[in-house]
Amino acid sequence: MGCDVGLIYDTGAAGIHRLFPDLSKLVEIGVGVIVVAAGRGGTLPTVVSGLVPVPVVGLPVSVGYGTGGNGKRSSRCSSRVLYLQ
Repeated sequence: MGCDVGLIYDTGAAGIHRLFPDLSKLVEIGVGVIVVAAGRGGTLPTVVSGLVPVPVVGLPVSVGYGTGGNGKRSSRCSSRVLYLQ
């Protein structure tokens, strides 16, 4: 398709301050769409869509707080932001 794809780790609505630098960079480089993978209540895609001027696709994942890695990992660690340029 001729798209450049990137991935941002360690994102989450609970630590929203960590989102701002990455989202600013994505807007600056002119991404066309952002895909947000998140568990739990699906908060992260909603938060991201309110902060950027491009379409955001929410991708639910089956990992939620206390279930990833047999309870050894929080949902914050399973949240990802994928972008297409």
